[in-house]
Amino acid sequence: VEDGSVLMNCTIGARCKIGKNTKITNACIWDNVTVGDGCVLDSCIACSEVTIMNNVTVSEGTVLSYGVKVSAGHTTMPYSRVWVGETNDPAAVGAE
Repeated sequence: VEDGSVLMNCTIGARCKIGKNTKITNACIWDNVTVGDGCVLDSCIACSEVTIMNNVTVSEGTVLSYGVKVSAGHTTMPYSRVWVGETNDPAAVGAE
């Protein structure tokens, strides 16, 4: 966990990397997840092997499935589900 980051009421798995000035609240982060600098994760789930680039907002109720990569600067819609190569969230166009 880098400088300036805040983790509140969350579970962080093994071998995760949390960037600078990131805020994670009420979230479940599985193993081997990378979260970039300046991100906000609120009441969400990030499954194993997820990569969240810098300045991403993962909104309440969002589930990022195994291996998803969310490009820098994107914001998910609340309660969206994002899979590798597929999403039901039009605002998550940065998901790969």
